[in-house]
Formats: sequence, structure tokens, C-alpha cells
Amino acid sequence: MKKIPQKHLPYYVVLEALQGTKGCAFCVLEMEAMHHYFDTLLYEHVNDPSVRSNLARSRGYCSRHAHLLLSFQDGLGTAILARSLLGDFLGSIEQLGRRAARHPDRGVSGEWINHRNCPACRNQTETRTRRAETLIAWYEEPELRDAYERSPGPCIPHFAHLLVLTRGEGVCRWLISTQKEKCANLLREIDEFVCKCDYRRSAEGFGAEADSWIRAIETLVGKTGVF
Repeated sequence: MKKIPQKHLPYYVVLEALQGTKGCAFCVLEMEAMHHYFDTLLYEHVNDPSVRSNLARSRGYCSRHAHLLLSFQDGLGTAILARSLLGDFLGSIEQLGRRAARHPDRGVSGEWINHRNCPACRNQTETRTRRAETLIAWYEEPELRDAYERSPGPCIPHFAHLLVLTRGEGVCRWLISTQKEKCANLLREIDEFVCKCDYRRSAEGFGAEADSWIRAIETLVGKTGVF
């Protein structure tokens, strides 16, 4: 007999997002997680030695997350973090110069521009995986399954991530068939929008398809700032 796991908070977080989100629920969940990450960082941890040490090793945040940090408009907290990182950079300039002189074909060391170990990226990736695994683990639960099927569906990057984590044939078929239906519906809305852009139908006005062009781009690449 299949053992049914006990429902936990992540289940209800995913369920609520699917029921109340216009667009990709997983994009919204990641955006909320990143907002919580930076809010907590700025409010509690800018002077935490372990946080500062971790940030120093990664040479700061990637461009996407650094600009998200700026959006919080926390001058003091951001200044403390930036001061530490700029000090590290100043201390490494001579070393960077020596490396560039020895290997001019490689340019300046990528450690200050690639940010492969961005702490916010790691946090976001972990969130992405946890939320996807929650859906996959509970996809047979009627209320979650219904919420997913009624939702606009995930963007293509999140759909691809769901497939990567999927092992069962049943859940894989369900994800694919649901995504095909969502994309077909969106295509019909786009066709209707394009047709109504014709001056001969301008008097009709737009309905639900009015923002289909926006939803189409978000379906292709995810919401702004997520990927």
C-alpha cells in the first residue's frame, strides 16, 4: 500500500499560489522568497560575520540580485554590504593586474564579474526546487491537481524544471498534457488579440485577451527578474 506523506506548510504555500496567482505561480513564489531573503538580510544580518564572509567569497551578488537589493531603498544596509565588498575589490586590484599581465588573452579574472556563487542565486535555486518537488509529490491530491489545472500554468522555464525533477511516468504525462492545453489556450487568445487589432474590428473592444501578449512573453521567459 502506498504510503501517503503528511501534508506540511510547503503544500499549502504551493496550493494557495496556484489558486490565487495570475500567471506562473512558481515565479511568484520565487519572487516572494527573494523578497523575504533580502528583507531579512537588511533587517537582521548585514553585520553578521558569516553572511559577510559568504558574500566575500562570492564577490557579491550577481547583477540581477544586486539590483533587486537596491530596490529595497535601504541606504544604510546596502552601504554596509557595498563598503565591505569594495574594500575587498580594492585589496585585490594589484593581484588582478598581475594576472592580466601574465594572461592577457584571458582578460581580467572572472571572479568579480561572473558571480557563479551568488548567495541569492543559491537561495532562489533551492526555493525553486522545493516548490517543484512539492507539486510533484502531491500531484494526485485532488485539490492541488485541480488548482494546478485551473491556474494559468507555469512559465516554460519552470515547466522545464518540473520535468527535470519528475521521475514518474504518470506525473510526467500529466504535466505535459496540462502544459499543452495552457499553451493552446494562450495561442487562441493571442490570435483573438491580433484580429481585434485590425481597424475593422476596433469597435469591438478587448476582453480577456487584452493582456495575452504580456502573458505570452512571461510564459516564454518567466516574470521579470526571476530568471
